[in-house]
Amino acid sequence: GRALAEGRAPVPLSNPHPGHFEQDPEDWWSSTASSLREVTQQINPARIAAIAISNQRETFVPLTEDGAVIRPGTLWLDERAKVEVAEFAAQFGAERIHAITGKPCDVTPCIYRFLWMKKHEPENFARFGMVTELHGYLAWRLTGQFVTSTASADPAGVLDMPSHTYSDEILSAIGLSKTQFPQLFRPGDVMALMSADAAHATGLLEGTPVVAGGGDGQCAGTGVNVFATNRAYINLGT
Repeated sequence: GRALAEGRAPVPLSNPHPGHFEQDPEDWWSSTASSLREVTQQINPARIAAIAISNQRETFVPLTEDGAVIRPGTLWLDERAKVEVAEFAAQFGAERIHAITGKPCDVTPCIYRFLWMKKHEPENFARFGMVTELHGYLAWRLTGQFVTSTASADPAGVLDMPSHTYSDEILSAIGLSKTQFPQLFRPGDVMALMSADAAHATGLLEGTPVVAGGGDGQCAGTGVNVFATNRAYINLGT
């Protein structure tokens, strides 16, 4: 548990309208890569056994099928979808939403921002090919695979809690499908291996395992050391 190295980089925040909070996903990636380069300048990358991500949950970005960013990512503190919370609760049933997702109807889960974009940005919503929270986006940039942790995907509000899979019932009601979301892994499982491009950008070795992580507060509560602004954890081998 002893921290051997640390890297940091800022991530700009945009507030284009009252209650709207956004970031550029390219800044998520550039800050992650910069932070990891700082770490790999302090430690021989050959000693790094694996990497995992801890992140702000309820923060997501929609992408086209080939991974191009459709619009800025929206953050957990975004409050634009208050009307959509009430509308979906009335349409689908607040008790049914809670029973499936484990979440009371509230503005924080991503699902209501999906609905806000469907209503207010229909041209963008129609282009949704991939929809991912922050953990899944960084995992995709690190590995080239569309994968994420259940602990980070859950706050989107589209998972069926008893089965820990995407809810067809919820997704059908909002006009999306499970094929548009990352493959799910339990925290602690190896999701994929570091790609050559990501290795070049970060200083890590190609083939380094990328392990499913979790939310920033949840990981902090278990005593996990934080090594970067974007909560990139390094596990050192012997």
